[in-house]
Amino acid sequence: MASFATKTVIITGSSAGIGREAALLFAIRGANVVIHGQSENKLKDVVAALEAAGVKAERYLVVQGPIQDEKTRDALINETIKKFGQIDVLVNNAGIRNDPKDEDWNSLHNMDYLYNVNFRSMYDLNEKAYPHLVKTKGNIINISSVGAKLIAPRLVPYCITKAAMDAYTAGFAVRWGPEVRVNSVNPGPIITDFTIRHQNGEALLEVGKEKYSKLPARRMGTPQEVANTILFIASDDASYMTGSTIVVDGGYLPGLAFAQ
Repeated sequence: MASFATKTVIITGSSAGIGREAALLFAIRGANVVIHGQSENKLKDVVAALEAAGVKAERYLVVQGPIQDEKTRDALINETIKKFGQIDVLVNNAGIRNDPKDEDWNSLHNMDYLYNVNFRSMYDLNEKAYPHLVKTKGNIINISSVGAKLIAPRLVPYCITKAAMDAYTAGFAVRWGPEVRVNSVNPGPIITDFTIRHQNGEALLEVGKEKYSKLPARRMGTPQEVANTILFIASDDASYMTGSTIVVDGGYLPGLAFAQ
């Protein structure tokens, strides 16, 4: 089990779901963690979970604000350096499937909105973090999706932004190697507030029992299972891994292929 003692990790979108679980696991393994989100109450819940796990206030930092706001991205970098003096790992987990105010998920407005939230914000934050990551021989993990590899007709803008993220990962692994490693994690069907919110509410849990029972794994995944993968890629155990897209989907993609 890799230790992250002396490491500093930024996880965007870490007030819930996969990001929250990753922040807790990094902290339990000894890292200083920077948690980020928009909901004050959810961020307070993460802080409470950190403290319940024995993580002292000097080992965590909270940054609140929309990731598409440059002031938020600047704060993530500047406040991290001010408090911890370094950045070793950046996990780009913040993302959304659609603008809640636009019911047409394939509209041009949603394309612009998702581009700014899911892709442009990641691109800019990585640029801002890069000079600090070079100093620590650090690494970036972009949280993509199986939607990057299988386009859903009702989620075209979302899938486009995730495919762009995977292309970015490959390109910038080449551009920034060997100083900084860049990888993507592509989750499949995972039970989180995010998936419940975007797939017809609590009913998803019941529907999922039938729908995902046909997967090789015979179930949906958990945030911790994705977080475990994130921690492995971030660790020195994965020192020869860069430019990779790691699918964590319980066999969702090959299962669909064999179901045809």
